[in-house]
Amino acid sequence: SLVSSEASVRQAKAGLESAKIALDNYTVTSPVSGIITNIGITLHNMASGATEAYTIEADSLNKVVFYVAEETLKNIEKGNDAVITKNGEEYNAKITNVATTIDQDTGLFKIEAVPTDGSAALLNGTTVSVRTITRQSKNAIIVPVDSLYFDDEQAYVLLARGNRAERRNVETGISDEKGIEITNGLSKDDDVIVSWSSMLKDGAEIKVTGKEEKSAMDQKISDPSKITAGSATVEAISFGEAEPEEEPDSTEAG
Repeated sequence: SLVSSEASVRQAKAGLESAKIALDNYTVTSPVSGIITNIGITLHNMASGATEAYTIEADSLNKVVFYVAEETLKNIEKGNDAVITKNGEEYNAKITNVATTIDQDTGLFKIEAVPTDGSAALLNGTTVSVRTITRQSKNAIIVPVDSLYFDDEQAYVLLARGNRAERRNVETGISDEKGIEITNGLSKDDDVIVSWSSMLKDGAEIKVTGKEEKSAMDQKISDPSKITAGSATVEAISFGEAEPEEEPDSTEAG
């Protein structure tokens, strides 16, 4: 009958559309551009829906993911500079994302950084070290780490006072590998002894052989003084205008 024939036509059209969809599914399109790094299927073999056909390394910028505690998070901002270290090589980076909620797996806050140079040398999935600023102090007086001494828990420095060394107790703040902030006990007019002698102590006779004006961020001593017998030959620094000091934080990231 005519009705039966029309039903058959509709059924045939539906079968045709289904076949077209199945044919379209034979062409797989990647959602990203990049390089195929692994092939999980082979020609003429069966594959389930759970089988990974291809692994693709995207062409997009590499990013480094690491996690920090809440105390550290307070001082990390999007756009901050960071340094990525891999096999002794350093790469500049920028903080691009700072999470505001705790990661349930780690109990920490997720931070993302993107390299700004040399990212091609950083392979996906590898572990690197990341340094970024977590605290900073402005208009700080900084002395070289080696010029700071401790008597039990009391920190002190030795000042050049004429031909004598004078102990000055101080309070310290943040530090890096080169210098440490003095928050109380020193003024920019003080001359801090930065060389060392086994005879150097409070009240020891000294001879100052070098004295330089140092900014707070330039505490490098290029020519440490030699030690002479009988009295300490020392080098001292005095402070000019103080510059900001920044303390980096280092962490491992994958």
